Amino acid sequence: MEERSIGKRDLVCLNRGPGFKRADLTSRIDAYCAQHQGWVVKNGYSFVDTQGIHGYHLHIGALGHGGCTWTIDNTCYSQLRKPLDQCNTEGANGKQGGIYTDQCASWYLTFG
Repeated sequence: MEERSIGKRDLVCLNRGPGFKRADLTSRIDAYCAQHQGWVVKNGYSFVDTQGIHGYHLHIGALGHGGCTWTIDNTCYSQLRKPLDQCNTEGANGKQGGIYTDQCASWYLTFG
């Protein structure tokens, strides 16, 4: 795993497991964010979906923390793309996901 600190934000790149095409994962991110648009996330609450992709389980979602309460909005799309686009940066394929954490949430794009 590779960890990077981005101000008050952290990104953990998994750098292990299967690699997927970016296009396959962006469509999953878009569907997740559209489905959960307007949902209220409180400290300690999580909204994680598990989906099948090429014989693996994709875990995609958010966990609220930091004492925050917030509503899932269009920020969802950019937050979930951080572990997609800032990890495995060699190209559009071979994406392995990660966890992006800001002051109010951890955003998951992981495989199991």
